[in-house]
Order: sequence, then structure tokens, then C-alpha cells
Amino acid sequence: MTKSASSQVKSPKIKIYSFLNDVVFKWIFGQPVHSRNTICLLNALLMLTGRRQIKSVTILNPFNDREFKEDKLSVVDVKVQDHEGALYIVELQVLRDPNYVKRSTYYLAKLYTRQLRSGQSYEKLQPVTVISILGFNLFKKSEKIQEIFLFRNQEGTLSLEKTMALHYLDLTKFKEKKPRNLRTRFEKWLHVLKFGELYGKMDAELDEALKMEEGVEDMVKDLKKINADAEKRQLMETREKTRTVLKSIKNDSYSRGHKKGRAEGKIEGKTEGMAEIITRLHNGGRSIEDIATMTGLTPEEIKKLLVAG
Repeated sequence: MTKSASSQVKSPKIKIYSFLNDVVFKWIFGQPVHSRNTICLLNALLMLTGRRQIKSVTILNPFNDREFKEDKLSVVDVKVQDHEGALYIVELQVLRDPNYVKRSTYYLAKLYTRQLRSGQSYEKLQPVTVISILGFNLFKKSEKIQEIFLFRNQEGTLSLEKTMALHYLDLTKFKEKKPRNLRTRFEKWLHVLKFGELYGKMDAELDEALKMEEGVEDMVKDLKKINADAEKRQLMETREKTRTVLKSIKNDSYSRGHKKGRAEGKIEGKTEGMAEIITRLHNGGRSIEDIATMTGLTPEEIKKLLVAG
């Protein structure tokens, strides 16, 4: 190859994984070492200011423990408790899920009811909030980016404060309209969350308006670090493959009316590479619970893939 020809050969483009990858999201917002990111995320998405702002958080186990053996085991992306005792779940859901409202409500009720032990007073109950960051249009009748559901009476004149709340943030409805210096803190955070692949490259620069927003610059630095980590890139790739397979299965199921058994049959035919990666992680000493946290799969799904691998 001549010098002129070789100079025209382009190096392969490296994929940048954004905040909308489950592994990235959990690593940046669900680790105690990154608790400052979590505090800033909650304050921005809940629009908390002044004395209402969260000052510190404790990162909790993302597994919702089962009280009885037959109870459903559920895993959330990020679970935290703030300095006043209030509890939060932050869930990233990119793929369309027709049962998502039921699932998020289940998470809410589960976290609220599991606060008390035998003999404890109801006075000890703390408010619980579930924040869902969505990559699909959950409420087609709504044009709002954020929908908030609280406990109120039918007339809306009375509310049960400091109990439970559901926040749904629809990234598909967030558009690039305002100049960045005119956006609210809430809008700036949504922008970076949605378009994270623009900032994950090592040479990418934030504009001054985003740099001035508390927590954004540190969050982007962590995004660059995880994209430069070979082991974590393998996990992120696994999660992307999982998402692709699940999307294909769900699309087939919706369009052709496949029943669950037939959908599961398609999983077996499309996850050979993913099963191999998960088997390698498990053989390397990773527990099923660890792999579930890393990939966003349930322990039951991982067990099926380990058999397939």
C-alpha cells in the first residue's frame, strides 16, 4: 500500500456508550463512589432548590428482597436514601414495555411497604419516589416531557403528602429548541442524558452553559472513563446485545401475536453470542446477582442464558 493510499485509510470508529446504556447508568449513578452524581441527578430531575435540595445519599442494594420464597425478585437500576430518610428509585427504561406502569407502581409499593419490621410504628415510614427515565412514549395522550403522579383525592383538593410519588420522564418528547444558556437545570440534565454519546469521546468538550451546571462536568468525566475501560465496554456491549434481542422479540410478538412460548423460542435462536459472554463472566467468578446488576437482566433470564451457553 502506498503512503498516499495508507493515509486515506480511516481508523475504525469507536462506539460511544451513552447514559442510556444500563451498565453506564448504574455505574455512574448507582455506586457509592459516585454518590455526588446521584445527588445532582435527583436535585435536577426533581427540580429541588434551596433548603429542599438533597445534601447526601446512601446508595442501597438494588435488589428488592423477597419476604417469602414465592415472591417475585425484582432489581432496580438505582436505589438511594437521602439525608432526611426519604427513599428513591431511579429506573432507566429505553425499550417499550406495555406493563411498565404496573412495574413501576410495584417498585413503589414494594419499597414503601418493606420499610417497617415487626413491631415498628407507622410513624417511621418515609416518603418514596420512583423516577422513570423513558426512551419511549408511555403516555400518548400527553405532550409533556414529565408526568408526575401523586396521591390526591378525586377533586384534587387534598393530597397525602410525604407518602408516594411516581415521576415519568419521556426523553422522546425532549427536543432541541432553546439555546443552552436559556435552558433550565432540568432541561440541561435531560439534554446530557439523552445525547451522552456526543460527550463520551475523550476529546469532546462541554460548552460553558453545561459546565456551569452543578454535577454535569463530573458526570461527563465519568462517562469518558467508563468508555475507556475495556472490561466495562464488554459489559456495555453485552447489554446492547440484550436490548437488541429483546427489542426484536417484542416487535415480533407485537406484530405477529406470538405467545410467550414462541417468543422464548426466538430468544434461544438469537442470543448465542450474549450467552457466551455471560457464561464467560460467570466462569470468571461473577455471581448471577452481579451479572444481573451489570446487564439489567433478571436472574431467571441469566440462568436460561447460562444453560444456552
